[in-house]
Amino acid sequence: METQPRLVGVKILGWYLIISAIIYFIQLLIMAFTTAPINANILNYFMPVYWIGMFFVGRGLLRLKEWARLICLLMYGLIFALLLFLWIRYGFVLAQAIIIAISIGIIFYLSRPRVKEQFK
Repeated sequence: METQPRLVGVKILGWYLIISAIIYFIQLLIMAFTTAPINANILNYFMPVYWIGMFFVGRGLLRLKEWARLICLLMYGLIFALLLFLWIRYGFVLAQAIIIAISIGIIFYLSRPRVKEQFK
């Protein structure tokens, strides 16, 4: 049985999540060993868990695991919904508009039949 090569978009998204998680932890280490101010809010406790999860989702995407595709769709769907709510509530912010557009693109990409087929 011959397997198809991974699509380039799946490789890019998988490596993006892995590299982003590594960069986050490097920044965390730098902040821990310097005098950089650290805000003590709930996000500071949640973000390491989030990025550990995204590291494993990136690995799952590279290994063409269906659970990774579904988690990625859920994550970018939540990001889209949250930013859309903030955009409607507080007005236009260019950075939010760009992230919304990227989220929509990733959702559409991972929902394409050709991409879904790779994860079966």
